[in-house]
Amino acid sequence: MSPDGWLVGNQQQGRALLAGAQGTLVLPDLDNHRTSMANLAVAISQDGRLVAGGGSAGGELQVPVVWCCP
Repeated sequence: MSPDGWLVGNQQQGRALLAGAQGTLVLPDLDNHRTSMANLAVAISQDGRLVAGGGSAGGELQVPVVWCCP
């Protein structure tokens, strides 16, 4: 959780998201969401602008990914 209350996770459809008191933001889809492992958000930076996680292209092994939020 970021200091201002944002959490990262995944919705039931497997999309990565940010959730907080201000609402929920679904992060951009990686690999056109061809697999349930395509979008995994696991950590958020102190300032809430970077979300780290993993992505998998077409069922391949997970690779590290970062979503940058303006």
